[in-house]
Amino acid sequence: MENERLLTIRTTNIEKQKTETFGDSMKTKHCDSIRLVGQNIGCLGVRAFNNHKQDMGKEWLIKNNIDICCWQELGIALHMTKHQDRIHERMRDHRWGRIRISATNNRHESIDKMQFGGTMAMAMNSTAARVHASGADETGLGRWAWLLFEGHNSYRTRVISAYIPCKQQGKKDATVYAQHQRYYNSKGKNGCPRRNMIIELTDQIEKWQRKSENIVLFIDCNENLNKRGEVQRLLTDEKCNLIDPIRRRHNNKTPPPTYHRNSTYPIDSVFVSHKLRHIEAGGWLRFGEGIGDHRAIYFDIPMNLLLGENKFNIVAPQIRRLKCDDPRVVKKYNTLLEKQYNEHNTLQRIETLNSTFHTPMLQEEIIELEKLDRIATDAVLYAEKHCRRLCMGMVPFSD
Repeated sequence: MENERLLTIRTTNIEKQKTETFGDSMKTKHCDSIRLVGQNIGCLGVRAFNNHKQDMGKEWLIKNNIDICCWQELGIALHMTKHQDRIHERMRDHRWGRIRISATNNRHESIDKMQFGGTMAMAMNSTAARVHASGADETGLGRWAWLLFEGHNSYRTRVISAYIPCKQQGKKDATVYAQHQRYYNSKGKNGCPRRNMIIELTDQIEKWQRKSENIVLFIDCNENLNKRGEVQRLLTDEKCNLIDPIRRRHNNKTPPPTYHRNSTYPIDSVFVSHKLRHIEAGGWLRFGEGIGDHRAIYFDIPMNLLLGENKFNIVAPQIRRLKCDDPRVVKKYNTLLEKQYNEHNTLQRIETLNSTFHTPMLQEEIIELEKLDRIATDAVLYAEKHCRRLCMGMVPFSD
């Protein structure tokens, strides 16, 4: 009877935990803070349009003033989709002035557009302007994606979204674990794909740290984070020396389950460099926040800690003497830009490179990417120059 009573109390406490936020609730963000969020979204959906889950995710990010978002388990074979169906196009919204995205998946298999796994890191609005570089797991398995932010005096912070697969239960060919196993078998490499990822990810973090980079890692560990297993030990003690800033803020209390179905312990978390430990707020949100059946994890941090500088400003179009509220100028700018792109067959070349590039990229692919970057830059400068002349009355609009 006593055992049954204790079991009932424990079950009741777990169910109560599932309806509550652990840590700080998400409130109004300070104007000089950056808000980061991470979540396993349990597959975004293959459909690019009329996708309720996708639309709901964007609405939630906008409503809560999120600056940087890390999603795991995209569930899309991005390399099999058309250019207009890829993540950057899906996530466009007029309420974001600018976005930068790094999204990746297992590119070694082209079985179905619905593919378990995949990761994404995205920056929005003014924060996107501080993205210095972006990239992903070099094996092409989609295990992690990252954005590298740079502030004054080469102050750098790398934000990573990562997903470690569960150990395979039975014979299931579509699981992330099975995908990775087939890849390693094709390379003649033995061992557990989960173990391989843990070692390779922590090795990579060590390399970044040796470059004096700060680290923010949103990760689905698929490990009981109350027991300090191998993943947590390597991240926090033995190799990377990262810390969980939310647990630190809340006196190392034990967080609740982060996966809604049949789970009694947390498997998702965020880990940061010691320099980033002084967060202003943070917590594991209650189930139902964000999208998916995992808890969303967030924290707010002073801008100067994350980016090495206080509030920054982007040069407005007006400063460049572009009158974006004049539809004649906008039309002329778009016409000139499109003409430049068409002359160099730019969009088709981008589409071809997107669908064929290797990981790591071949030398000829790198050269082509650099050419496309120069073409795009020159096209923008050309359009701006001619539109400035229109705005200043130097030439008529018929010119």
